Amino acid sequence: MDYIVTSIVDIKHSYSNKKKLVYINYEPAFALYNKELKTYSIKENETISEHNYSDIVQMLSKRATVRAMNLLKSKDYTKKELVSKLEMSYYPKKSIHDALTYVERYGYINDKRYVENYIAFKANKKSRKQIEQFLKEKGIGSDVIENALEDYYGNSSEYEMNLIISTLKKKYGNVSIEELDYKQKQKMMAYMYRKGFGMDTIHKAVDVFLDNV
Repeated sequence: MDYIVTSIVDIKHSYSNKKKLVYINYEPAFALYNKELKTYSIKENETISEHNYSDIVQMLSKRATVRAMNLLKSKDYTKKELVSKLEMSYYPKKSIHDALTYVERYGYINDKRYVENYIAFKANKKSRKQIEQFLKEKGIGSDVIENALEDYYGNSSEYEMNLIISTLKKKYGNVSIEELDYKQKQKMMAYMYRKGFGMDTIHKAVDVFLDNV
């Protein structure tokens, strides 16, 4: 394959003007510092040798791994989030793959662990449906999410029952039973439904709440 440098452009929104984005065969390939462009004699409309291209990707794989490690020091990332972060820095796919392989091998990133930790932290604040939706938006596989949810909740609705009752106490704790007419009770149930709870669980929880008002 011929690696023809079709353009070299400034990187928008970059904090440094020392890096340029190199296009190969009209596709964005990687970002290099100005001194690296000189080292590898990269110029527009010229060809990068197979040897130099391989060296560049290998160098960027190491750099992407360091970048991934630094990101993971400050917070947990899902695999999809980490890929997105590295793509924003214009690392080639091979370098991103190498970085992910490294951090996964040594347990620095683990979607299953991320899911389990998130469920344990949020189960007393969010509905199961809300948790599931959030994790899906993070790009985590449905099977990983579902298995973790089943392990945590099982087939019991007790967690969500208690959460609904607790939420209703905070919102309606100062309201007497006489003040809760049919319309207000419907609003109460609609409020919990919008939070992602199932109607069967809501009805049971509301009954328990009203019995203790």
